[in-house]
Amino acid sequence: MALTADHNDTAQRIDLTAFIEDLYRDGEVLEAITQPSRGLSAERLDSLARSRSQASRLRRLLRQALVAHNSQGRLVLTATGRELAFDLYGVGAADLHASA
Repeated sequence: MALTADHNDTAQRIDLTAFIEDLYRDGEVLEAITQPSRGLSAERLDSLARSRSQASRLRRLLRQALVAHNSQGRLVLTATGRELAFDLYGVGAADLHASA
């Protein structure tokens, strides 16, 4: 059972890290998805999900409840996703304490 949990955690970290790297490459900053009031528009998501692997990664993040759509329909990290981003990148990278 622990092996499955470790594998899931590793897979989530890989997917989230790759998604965040795609954000940076596309000119976005991490705060765009860590602040629940901001988020990525459908147009920005389309540009990020331009390949099959990126679109698949985004679907996995949605299924794993690491990202969700806010009340404005923009994609943001969930509380779990923010915690994982904080674990991966630290407070300075995402300023999670202010938005959590």
